[in-house]
Amino acid sequence: MRLPALFATFLVAAAALAVDPVAPTVKPDPELPDGTERGQKLLPGFRLPKGLKVELFAAEPKLASPVAISVDEKGRVFVAE
Repeated sequence: MRLPALFATFLVAAAALAVDPVAPTVKPDPELPDGTERGQKLLPGFRLPKGLKVELFAAEPKLASPVAISVDEKGRVFVAE
């Protein structure tokens, strides 16, 4: 009779220890202003060789903090944030 009661007590204690009393809070990403207009204004400042052009294809808030950029053989651009 004592063994089932001891086992039940162990299960209750183990369950209590498994539950995290403080749930982690997830902070939402901060709102970023639209950087399209600012990006468009900076484009004329680029010095490019003849035959090349520059165009804006991503700005805040779609792209916030790029750390790596790659272009594949099909011309697709991949960015890591």
